[in-house]
Amino acid sequence: MGVLQYSRVLVIIALVGVINCAFKHHLPELPYLKTQLEPYIRTQIMELHHEKHHQGYVKNLNIAMEDLEAEAKDRSMEQQMSSQDIHDNIWNIMKVKDDDIRTRLRNFGGGHINHSFFWKLLIPSGNVKFI
Repeated sequence: MGVLQYSRVLVIIALVGVINCAFKHHLPELPYLKTQLEPYIRTQIMELHHEKHHQGYVKNLNIAMEDLEAEAKDRSMEQQMSSQDIHDNIWNIMKVKDDDIRTRLRNFGGGHINHSFFWKLLIPSGNVKFI
């Protein structure tokens, strides 16, 4: 498997892991202390990026999911697509009729997924083991 194919597999795994959670999305806990990335990433930057920036994606994703639910109630049973459909299959996002909701789901969901993956890629100083 080439590097590009491997990267695509990792992204799909990340998408499934984040989107298939319960309806309310939550800010994930960091797998290390915010101070453990010093001196490379300052603690204040970690706090700002995790607790403000990433939390903003989570908050706005939850609002978009609520808007999707409200919008679905206005449609007939045949036309309805619930947030669970989005959770079950990320590709269903393209079926969302409302452009604004679809864009917000893509942007905020993508930001949440990317940041959740990003936190796992960082390694605290001294924890690197070369093979």
